[in-house]
Amino acid sequence: MPSDRLPNPHKGQPGWWNRLNQALFPFMGPAQVGTGGVTRTDPVRAPSACRDCGHPYSEHEVRRGVGANQPSSILCPTR
Repeated sequence: MPSDRLPNPHKGQPGWWNRLNQALFPFMGPAQVGTGGVTRTDPVRAPSACRDCGHPYSEHEVRRGVGANQPSSILCPTR
């Protein structure tokens, strides 16, 4: 066994699923869910600005359409 391979965590464990996982582990490798170490945090984003007036969208009023044929609209605070 080459030294660059990971040890099989299913080896010697009881149960049918562990036997299957032990056979598949050399081909599939470990689960791709992370190591449980440091969690990555997303950077804080600045509020996006309106294309029309330049104000943040949090200052705008959203009018929801009533029914299937009326679209929603956004009202700028400067208009």
